[in-house]
Amino acid sequence: MKNILTTLSIIFAAICAAALLSAQALAPAQVRANILATAHKLLGVGYVMGGSSEAGFDCSGYVKYVYEKNGIRLPRTAPAQYLKGAKIPIEKARPADLVFFDVYKQGVSHVGIYLGDMKFIHAPSPGGRVSIAVIDQYYWKDKLVGAAAFLEEPAPQKDPKKP
Repeated sequence: MKNILTTLSIIFAAICAAALLSAQALAPAQVRANILATAHKLLGVGYVMGGSSEAGFDCSGYVKYVYEKNGIRLPRTAPAQYLKGAKIPIEKARPADLVFFDVYKQGVSHVGIYLGDMKFIHAPSPGGRVSIAVIDQYYWKDKLVGAAAFLEEPAPQKDPKKP
């Protein structure tokens, strides 16, 4: 009887562990979706230099606000955000990764949230509002510094049927 209970306990623990791992594997995709939903809800909010609330945002304040609403802490400034992120080529960027630009001074000075299809959402500049822009338009294309990821992705699972 003891052996049966021990065996059942081990099987139960294995099933629970598998379910937990499966839920964790889905988590980054859900977090990405939540970040994008939060970002889109703020379309049209006005630009405020130094702003980091729904009363108005600057670029890094907007990104920090969106990420923190989804449980991810970021540094306050675009250069610090760039330094903290895992650098990735723009071709590998996924929706909710961050994109960085050199717009008014040498080095990173602007940040937005990548949407996919070479589009990003950002708080552009004084007089502007949170909006969507296209990275490969003439203005942004020449100013792109790179992209960075802040969300851990699960390791790809090897298909046991393939060699």
